[in-house]
Amino acid sequence: MTLQKFLETKYPDLSIGLACKAFAVELGTSRQVIDRYRRFERYPIPEMIVKIENASGGLVTSEDHLPPHLAAQRKVASTRPKRAARR
Repeated sequence: MTLQKFLETKYPDLSIGLACKAFAVELGTSRQVIDRYRRFERYPIPEMIVKIENASGGLVTSEDHLPPHLAAQRKVASTRPKRAARR
């Protein structure tokens, strides 16, 4: 689940800005940082990925921080058959 979808689900009565702020307080960071992650403008450091995954109950994973176009490329690459080893 993307961070955007998670925030919309967790805070349905709040605007996205206020949802980012509430989640940022929970994680001990700023609203701007969460907003940049949500818009795929910044990739979280490993410690923050763990915090987000824990706070979301595992709904937002490290894979969910990839922009959609890169995530799609990764899925295509993982479904390609492996090449035989050369001799």
